[in-house]
Amino acid sequence: MCEEAGEGAAGEAGEAGEMNKQSKRTRMTITLDSSLIALARTAVHRTNGLTLASLIARGLRLTIKRLEHQRGRRFRPQTIQLPAGRPRRRNHNPVATSKREG
Repeated sequence: MCEEAGEGAAGEAGEAGEMNKQSKRTRMTITLDSSLIALARTAVHRTNGLTLASLIARGLRLTIKRLEHQRGRRFRPQTIQLPAGRPRRRNHNPVATSKREG
């Protein structure tokens, strides 16, 4: 579930300054393992200036950069709204799905 959180909120600046201070923020609801949430809360509690939102944003940015590096090019923002929820499963073995002759 995502909902608009408004304009003008202070964005996460990140090391490379990827988001400006006027960035639009959106609320997103996700489900994670309880142990991961507990670990994240502990990290936030014991790190000055860190918030749960900034920790998650940093992790997402890092992971997206790694994925872009693996694929050899950047992801471009979509101009259309993508469907919410899990993406449909892609079949990675075209031989297994081809019709067998016989």
